Amino acid sequence: MELNYLEEIIEIDFNDKNLLRSALTHKSFLNDQKHDLSEFNQRLEFLGDSVLSLVISEYLFNNNLNDAEGTLTDKRSGLVNELSLASIAKSIDLHKFILMSEDEYERKGNARSSTLADALEALIGAIFLDMGYKVVDKFILKFMDKAINNINSKNIIKDPKSRLQELVQAQGFKPPKYLLINKTGPAHMPVFEVQVEVNDVFIAIGSGERKLNSQQDGAAKAIEILEKNGFDFINKKKSVFRRFFNNLK
Repeated sequence: MELNYLEEIIEIDFNDKNLLRSALTHKSFLNDQKHDLSEFNQRLEFLGDSVLSLVISEYLFNNNLNDAEGTLTDKRSGLVNELSLASIAKSIDLHKFILMSEDEYERKGNARSSTLADALEALIGAIFLDMGYKVVDKFILKFMDKAINNINSKNIIKDPKSRLQELVQAQGFKPPKYLLINKTGPAHMPVFEVQVEVNDVFIAIGSGERKLNSQQDGAAKAIEILEKNGFDFINKKKSVFRRFFNNLK
């Protein structure tokens, strides 16, 4: 899809179109090692991550005068995380504009949370370089407005692993386990799969380009399953396994 459509969505007309293209170019798209590193989005992602953190930190500092440092840190973590950024990326249809290899497209890599979050950070880095701080500040606060409004001291959005840990501990269960069960893809673009267990009961499988991403994905799926079925779901599964093994004796 033509990048000018994305410019219409985000209401930013880039001076340097190559910056925008680089921000949306996944490392798989450039298999030739002769390519310059500036042609894909990892360096822009590095810059965008810092710019995003600064914009959000400045906003929280100026608009939460009664919050202590720890609360401000928790709020920032609730805003600047993979799932939050991926959600914003989806809201501007960023997955439609990411350039990647055919193999990655077939694996729906452009819809992966980690890919979307990385592309959004790279886009932020590109906007900062092309248009300056004021424009990127306006862009970030506009598209994170809903998430920012949902953040408050009583309902801080935490990453899935932290949330699952708290939910499990509240039930008196053992901490969740994340077991690596598979690793696919080439060495420079691996995809990890982990099995999430709660109280020694299998709950969900997560996947991602990094081990931490796969764990966060698995934790999010586990939370969804537990919220739908309740924690009795775990006890029932353990009871079924117990009866099965007793019958084998």
